[in-house]
Amino acid sequence: MAGEFRKDIDYIMSHKMGLDDTFRFRCKACGKCCKNREDVLLTPYDLFRIARYLGRTPSEIINQYCDTYIGPDSHLPVVRIRPVPPDNSCPFLRNKKCIVHQDKPMVCAVYPLARIAQPGEPAPFYVLQPGNPCGGTDRTVTVRQWLGHLCSEEGEQTGMMWGELLALFVRALHFLWPQMPDEQKESFCSSLFVFLYLKYDVKEPFAPQLKANAMGAVILWQKELSFSEVPAWFPIEELPTGERQQHLLLLKAYGLYKRDWCAARGLRPEQIDEETGVDGNCYACLEEFQDSEYRDASYMEALLEPGDFLLWKQYFQADRSCCHKSC
Repeated sequence: MAGEFRKDIDYIMSHKMGLDDTFRFRCKACGKCCKNREDVLLTPYDLFRIARYLGRTPSEIINQYCDTYIGPDSHLPVVRIRPVPPDNSCPFLRNKKCIVHQDKPMVCAVYPLARIAQPGEPAPFYVLQPGNPCGGTDRTVTVRQWLGHLCSEEGEQTGMMWGELLALFVRALHFLWPQMPDEQKESFCSSLFVFLYLKYDVKEPFAPQLKANAMGAVILWQKELSFSEVPAWFPIEELPTGERQQHLLLLKAYGLYKRDWCAARGLRPEQIDEETGVDGNCYACLEEFQDSEYRDASYMEALLEPGDFLLWKQYFQADRSCCHKSC
């Protein structure tokens, strides 16, 4: 198994392709690549585009064409296209043609290429998959030409945003999942599923909605998991201003406080909540707890990241005589 994995990695790294590299392939519309497939996974952007193309909602597309489950390794909600027996063909395949061809999923649109995103790298690269079961080799195209609209600004932006968000959640849940009670896991994943896949209006642009949903997801994981990291593409200056931003900062500080106390005392986050009586949805509770427990600037400087600490000083130390609710 390890040897095969090493071969796969060696092949990928030795066959990397950029957008202007060429390869030889012609689709013959035979439908072979749409059959005998087990897991064609959909990103939120895939689901959004299919729903928009068919004039449906993401929820309706999932109910009719998809299965959902929790990834055994990522611990995140996963949406896959439900194959149709007996040959496990795609439900969007009709007479050897894709009925959502203009907005088909990324994994289908890039075929026979594979798209590889590496953490910390600004752009993905591509690899020609070996052993393609279909197509011809009498046409030479660039990767950019083959991807078409997926090379658009929206396609690149949403791909980068989704990759960052996915990596962040996987990294967090790798450590936190074993500590979570089953009931919390179910509740957290259900809420996350709504934020990531369902909470979209297909009549509006996707990227701003993903950003807004990411904010909801960030608040969710800070409240439920006491995890304070935010996506790299979601800088602090883009967070909501005013009371909502202050709420987020206090929620982040409280999450870090709980993390430290859980580690020091061997408690679960919900046990800390019971002791403090703090409701993360209540701004007044968080502000009262801050004033009683960690008003000291040196403690907050050690607790928060530099950008967050500067905002905390601006909001909560610049003028303590200023009443938040009247600002």
